[in-house]
Amino acid sequence: MAIEKRSFGRTGHMSSAVLFGGAAFFNADQGVADRVLDVLLEFGINHIDTAPGYGDSELRIGPWMARHRQDFFLASKTRLRDYDGAAEEIRRSLDRLEVDTFRIPLAEPIEAAAAGVMTGFDMVLVRITDSDGAGGSGYTVCHQGQGLAIAAIVDQAFRGHLMDQDPRLIERHWQRLWKAHHYAGRGAPLSFALAAVDTALWDLRGRTLGEPLWRLLGGHDPRVKAYAGNIDLNFPQDKLLAGASASLEAGHRSVKMRLGRPTLGEDVSRVAAMREHLPVEVELMADANEAWRVDQTARAMHELQPFGLVWLEEPIRPDDFAGLAYLRSLGKVPLASGENLHTVAEFTQLIAAGGVDFPEPDLTTCGGVTAFMKIARLAEANNLPVISHGAHDLHIQLLAACPNAAYIEMHAFGLEKFMAQPLTVSEGYATAPDRPGHGIDLDMEALGAHAVT
Repeated sequence: MAIEKRSFGRTGHMSSAVLFGGAAFFNADQGVADRVLDVLLEFGINHIDTAPGYGDSELRIGPWMARHRQDFFLASKTRLRDYDGAAEEIRRSLDRLEVDTFRIPLAEPIEAAAAGVMTGFDMVLVRITDSDGAGGSGYTVCHQGQGLAIAAIVDQAFRGHLMDQDPRLIERHWQRLWKAHHYAGRGAPLSFALAAVDTALWDLRGRTLGEPLWRLLGGHDPRVKAYAGNIDLNFPQDKLLAGASASLEAGHRSVKMRLGRPTLGEDVSRVAAMREHLPVEVELMADANEAWRVDQTARAMHELQPFGLVWLEEPIRPDDFAGLAYLRSLGKVPLASGENLHTVAEFTQLIAAGGVDFPEPDLTTCGGVTAFMKIARLAEANNLPVISHGAHDLHIQLLAACPNAAYIEMHAFGLEKFMAQPLTVSEGYATAPDRPGHGIDLDMEALGAHAVT
């Protein structure tokens, strides 16, 4: 073994030792290695680099590091094998990946302008297990009949890129999957599939470390303002108002209704009835689900302005950023948009165009936890809030980590009956749980009754 001493300059700056062949030396004789390291430290050398080309084997310095970990720095790509509990970087690998699709029936048919009448939805569940036996799960949801196609992407396109890889390198996996499938991807199906995998990796990481995601992602405030995302376009007015009352009884202080009836007059009449029905302190939002053109939306915003809506959501095609910017410039009603955008790049364009007051990413449609947090930070950097769409049991963990979190949507596509401890609302707020990972434990037996192949 050769040792080269380097100085970093002025007195008090660290010196270093570059150990050519150091890894092989340490592994050959632990006792000799410990004595050499003691001598190096005695001479003021507290920085060691095993040098390029010698970093592939495991460096057995656990006992020595246990004694000197506060005053010694190892600069190396060498993996540390923890023989005495001194180092944590033991290699793990992804040993198992399971993909299942379920078709969940809704309690009754519901309608939104873009989707039409819906009687159920698909859920794609990804479960992973690492070489230590630890597990994590993630899911995405989509319209009925679309789940199997998304599951096939995970099973047939993603699997080979993930198996036997270190599941802790979440950002690396996200980038590799995105780039490897860019030609047929860069959009919705890939983002939906990536969301389930990415969320499972984050859940595994949280469970391994014993931390909930909201703290692992930075931690800000576990309490997030919630609103009832009712889907009620097809309901007669009395049933529409009864649904709002049920939301208040469930703890909500903010309620959303749907627009897109055959005439603008009907929509305005229903909003007026809802505003009169709700207590004055209860907030009201409205979602048009792409029902209108730009000119129609301009007229609608003029008619809706007196009702003090917190926002009007996706009134036009979601990728018409210029149209949204024009409507926002009218200053009539704040705009929310984003649930139908599937990339960070699309949100960058939307925000840069000035087309949104409330960016609304959905982790299940935009690529998972990793992408959602980038969008949330993008909104924060532009002095905008962030809200969520759908999958509230997952989104609570993300929004609780965001200083600009404004609202979490409690969506009608709920999975509460399959969860041991579903998310609830109290006095207008939902609270992120302290359970490790995303904190969701699914009843697989109950879900199994809805499996599709």
